[in-house]
Amino acid sequence: MAPLQRFVTHRRWLALLLALAVIIGAGVVLRNAWQVPYHQWRMHASWQQHISQDPQVSNGFVMLDVGRAHARYEHHRQRLVELGAVTRREYGFQHLLVPSPETRHFGKFLLSPRRPECIDFTYPYPDDPEPMHLTVWCYPQFTDAWDRLFRARDVSDYRSQFMNENTP
Repeated sequence: MAPLQRFVTHRRWLALLLALAVIIGAGVVLRNAWQVPYHQWRMHASWQQHISQDPQVSNGFVMLDVGRAHARYEHHRQRLVELGAVTRREYGFQHLLVPSPETRHFGKFLLSPRRPECIDFTYPYPDDPEPMHLTVWCYPQFTDAWDRLFRARDVSDYRSQFMNENTP
C-alpha cells in the first residue's frame, strides 16, 4: 500500500473515532438533560395514580393502599435527588415533641398554603413523645425558605408565638 493511501486510511479511522467520541460525549450530556424531565413526569404521574385510587374505609378510618404507585413515586423522587434537581432536607427539632398540641398545630401549618413550596414532607408520629424529625423534599430554590421556617418554628415558646394565631 502506498504511503499516501495509508495516510488517507488512517485519517478516515481517526475521523471515524473522533466522530464516535463526539457522539458518545453528546449522548452522555443529553442523557442527563432528559433524565430530570422524565423523572419529574413519572413522579407526578405515580403520585396522581396513588391518590386517585378508591379509598378503603374500615372502622371509620379512611386509608389509601401504599402500594406500587407510591413505591414508583418514591423511586422517581429519589432519582431527582440523585440528579441534583430535588433537595432532601432533614430537620431535627429540639423544642417540638411529637405527639403534642404544638406539633398537631405545626402539622396543620405544613398542610396550609402558607408554608414554603415543597414536593413532599414527612415526619413520624410515635406513641410516646419524642423530638419531631421533619424530612422535606423540595426544589433547590426553596431550601433557604425551609431553613428559615425551621429556625423560626423550633422555639421553646411555640405555643405563645404561633398557637394564638387565628390561622394555622
